[in-house]
Amino acid sequence: MPQESFEKNKSRTEIMSVLEKLPIRQREAVVLHYYSDMSVSEVATAMKISRQNASKHLSLARDRFKVLIEKKSAMANFGAMTAVPVGVLMAETLKAEAALFTPANASWLPDTLSVCHKCIYAQSAC
Repeated sequence: MPQESFEKNKSRTEIMSVLEKLPIRQREAVVLHYYSDMSVSEVATAMKISRQNASKHLSLARDRFKVLIEKKSAMANFGAMTAVPVGVLMAETLKAEAALFTPANASWLPDTLSVCHKCIYAQSAC
C-alpha cells in the first residue's frame, strides 16, 4: 500500500506541474470547469468572456495538456495515464490536490473564497 500511495502522489505532482505550464487563462478555465464543476456558460460569465472564448480556452487547454502529458509519459514512464480521458484526469487531480489543503471543518471556506475571488478579479484591496 505505501508504494501505491507514493505512486499516486508522484503522478498527482507530475500532473499539477503540467497544469501549471498552461497559459493563465486556460488554467483558469480548467479550474473553474473541472474543479468548480461550472458549465462552459458559467466559466464564461466568471471569466467575463464569451461562451465561445471559454470553450476555446478549455479546448486549447485540453489539447496542450494532452501533448504535455504524452511528452512526460514518453520521458517518465507514466504508462497507462494517457488512456484516461484528459478531462477526468484534470478533474480528479485538481480535486485530490485541493483535498490536501482543505481543513476538516471547512463550512466557512466557500464564503471566504467567494470574497477572495471577487477581490482578485476586481484587482483591489479588500
